Amino acid sequence: MAWPVERGAVLSSAQLVSEWDASGEGEKEVRDILNTLTIDEGRAVVMARPDEFQRVFGAEGKPLNWESEPWYGTKYMVERFSEDFVSKVRTT
Repeated sequence: MAWPVERGAVLSSAQLVSEWDASGEGEKEVRDILNTLTIDEGRAVVMARPDEFQRVFGAEGKPLNWESEPWYGTKYMVERFSEDFVSKVRTT
């Protein structure tokens, strides 16, 4: 009951396997969405313990500007992809 399910599936929904898309419309919609993803419309998320994150991303000596999520205080950082990376992705 942690997520919305049909009344008849409350007891079995976490483990019952059923046909996802018998009509084929759902798969078409997912494929349409995947075909529109671009480097300009996407976001990558990296999660790690603070010490590991600092070791990997702080190795260049630049300070990491952590922000705090307002409800739970979870630390996060937003950083744009480098222009070099974006241009490489666009050419492939």
